[in-house]
Amino acid sequence: MALYRKLLAALALSAAAMVGPAAALPHWSSDHIRAARPLAAEEAVAFDVRTEVRRGDKPPVVTLSTVTLAPSFSQTTSGEDHRLDDHTLCRALHWKDGARVVGDVSCYALPAFRVIELRNRQVLGRMLAKAKLGDAQATGPYWDEAALGVQAGAGAPLTARTSGEVTEYRLGRLTPVKVEGTTGQLSPAEMARFVRYLSRNVSLHPQVRRDIAKRGDLPGKIESQSATLGVVRGTTIVTFSNLRRAPAAFPLPAGLASEMRAAAAKGDTTRDAGLRATLAAIDGKPAAAKPTLHALRDGFTSAKDPLQAYLYFVNMTQQYGAEITKGPDSRAIIAEIGPGLRLALQDPRVAQFDAASRLAGGDPRAKGDAQAAARFLAEDGVMNAMHFGTFRRVTYANLVQSTQGAQKWDPAITAAMPRDLTDNYWIHIAAYPWSSNAFKDVGQAYFQSFDTPSAWLAYDLGRAVDPDWRTTSMAGVEALETRLRTEEPDFF
Repeated sequence: MALYRKLLAALALSAAAMVGPAAALPHWSSDHIRAARPLAAEEAVAFDVRTEVRRGDKPPVVTLSTVTLAPSFSQTTSGEDHRLDDHTLCRALHWKDGARVVGDVSCYALPAFRVIELRNRQVLGRMLAKAKLGDAQATGPYWDEAALGVQAGAGAPLTARTSGEVTEYRLGRLTPVKVEGTTGQLSPAEMARFVRYLSRNVSLHPQVRRDIAKRGDLPGKIESQSATLGVVRGTTIVTFSNLRRAPAAFPLPAGLASEMRAAAAKGDTTRDAGLRATLAAIDGKPAAAKPTLHALRDGFTSAKDPLQAYLYFVNMTQQYGAEITKGPDSRAIIAEIGPGLRLALQDPRVAQFDAASRLAGGDPRAKGDAQAAARFLAEDGVMNAMHFGTFRRVTYANLVQSTQGAQKWDPAITAAMPRDLTDNYWIHIAAYPWSSNAFKDVGQAYFQSFDTPSAWLAYDLGRAVDPDWRTTSMAGVEALETRLRTEEPDFF
């Protein structure tokens, strides 16, 4: 009954949910986005930005941009490129002049990446310090915190010195940041928008952002240095000019198709196939009908093979967990399937799958040989012909993710499965795009590999396809989003 207990744990996790799901979704067209939010002009502040990046002896790279900051959106236009942060719908959009598609990423992806990357660099820094590579200044937190714009703790590693219109920030013998001049005064509301713009677009230590917020004006210039192991590698000079105010309407053009939907439609990867199946289900045009709880129960009771019966049970817990535990027919369903499930668990192959599920779920009380469990899941291709048999791939991928030393397993095990671990999830999703649990699992795999845009793509689609996602492990993503808004408010 490991899966049953796992289901109850997921239900308990959902109680921590605090905010709603994404207000817009990655497969939406620009027309869909525009229809979901106000389009009327808002009071806005705008200015021009010249960004010059110098690295060694290479010629400097200069980018000219126009920035518009409104209460509900922030737009940066550089030549034919447009980047639009929609703060109402929590999306980061991008398109080009004359393009037919709009790209779309969750607003959580960037701050989430910055936070986990900082933690990763902190671990690396401690390793370098232990190995006595570089001095304390080189391995200290400042450079990584400045590069990522997030901070571990609330310290002030820089010493600020102001002379006239120039504020220098010192770090030992170095001056990694200078803020110079003023382009004009900003109201408190405008300053909050400017800090949000800086957090997402300019690599600055949070200490410097906090100080800029206190100034109450748009600086004339911000000069900052980047470094590797304490050795300065580059300088970025951001110059602001032409501060002005005028009403601005939401600038996303009409008639742009979803870049993700267009790419998935013609893509030939396993992920593309999973995305196509997911979008078909969301659009109400799935290749196969969504199985009902009663149909799955009937499949379970009529199955001759104990492993097939068990897989029907797994499908029930993955897709209808809340109904089984809290629905009006829950007691009757459990009473009906209970004896058959206990009988199925006596089958050696079912026992192997159930043990593998315990290990894959990260249950600290689970005991067993993870490599043997992985071998069973990887080599039993007979399950592919069974209903919900592709779930063996989800269990396998989760087992790899949760097992330390999995890279030392017999190479024959990994050779029997896709080279890209996430393909296991997408193969299953392509066959059964109904439960948000699988989307949560593949999202977590992307998250652990620092691919946060792909993680939120999976999270958002899973919440779109599964109306009961709050009763599944996906509820944990909602809690994560709440934590990001609380701990990194500058980004929102």
